[in-house]
This record gives sequence, C-alpha cells and structure tokens, in this order.
Amino acid sequence: MQYRHIPVDLITLQSATTLEDLSNYKVIVYPHPAIMTDETAGLLREYVEQRGRLFFGARTGYKNPN
Repeated sequence: MQYRHIPVDLITLQSATTLEDLSNYKVIVYPHPAIMTDETAGLLREYVEQRGRLFFGARTGYKNPN
C-alpha cells in the first residue's frame, strides 16, 4: 500500500480497544498475530460480523499465551 501511496493508520489492539474504535476502518490487516487472546478474537469476530473486512498473515494464533 505504501508503494501505491494509499494512506494507512497503524493501530495497536489493546484491552481497552472497542468495536467503536475499529468501526472507523473498512479493512484491518493483522499481519502476524502469533498469540491472540480470546478477548481479541471476540472483538475481531464482532468487527467482521458488522461487515468489517479482516486479513490475517501467516500462522495466526498458533501459539498459546501460556
């Protein structure tokens, strides 16, 4: 996207991130979330259910936080 001069925002998903925060974006690219909490997964699920588009990178959620 950088090469095509498409503006992007970099965001960090935190425990305080809400669906309202994500609803400002038509598309979210989450490039390498090796560890994903149940809370983050639930938030992203809600985002997609509200017609958001979500793209993951390789090996998403393949590690356990413990």
